[in-house]
Amino acid sequence: MNNEYFQLENKDYDIPFYRQNPKLTSGQLAALIISAVLTFAISFLDTTQLLKAILFLIVPTSTVYYALNGNMSEIFRMPERKDILYILIFLIIFFILSIMSNAVLKELAIPIPRHSPLDSSPVIMIIAVIIQLVGEELYKFILLVLPMIFLYRRIGRRVSLIIGIILSQLVFSLSHAHAYSFNIPYILLAIGIPSVTFPLLYLRTKNITVTYIAHLIWDFIGIIVMALSAGMFII
Repeated sequence: MNNEYFQLENKDYDIPFYRQNPKLTSGQLAALIISAVLTFAISFLDTTQLLKAILFLIVPTSTVYYALNGNMSEIFRMPERKDILYILIFLIIFFILSIMSNAVLKELAIPIPRHSPLDSSPVIMIIAVIIQLVGEELYKFILLVLPMIFLYRRIGRRVSLIIGIILSQLVFSLSHAHAYSFNIPYILLAIGIPSVTFPLLYLRTKNITVTYIAHLIWDFIGIIVMALSAGMFII
């Protein structure tokens, strides 16, 4: 089985569901599919940032909990010491990819859309981010495993996993369309390409706690930069 793994992966753990580990009932599989559709739809709601964050948390979290029969330790574990190094390395990779993507955007003369989440209170913004990013990581997890569930027996683990990564990043990027004025080229380049580091970090650790922490750190850096540029202070 190990020859089906990529060199990057943590081979001590596997991705749930696709080998029927655990085996999904038809109801659980349907719930995963519906959750993916609902969570995508939530991203287009015109509502308060905090309410959207709560919905983004509840839908994928409750679905994954149901699919795992409550055994969330399958995907959430306490980080190990080496995970700190992985977080640092993958954030650096994210930063490099972001710079490269921005360079391509400038070269192609693709405008950067206005997006000012600090229109909300900084405190509300922080609370919303902490809540929503849990849902975002579980949403991407659902999008990653669904292609593997359907394609693993036909095309093998590696190819179905690659398709899962591509699909999860594509759909996750497009879920930002409303927030970025439907500037699709910008979304795919500025969000989709750098964000591929997060599913790769998951493969390295098989621990969504680690990807959540990395995602949280990156977004907090962005919040601090925007707050400072706007003359605001975050306590």
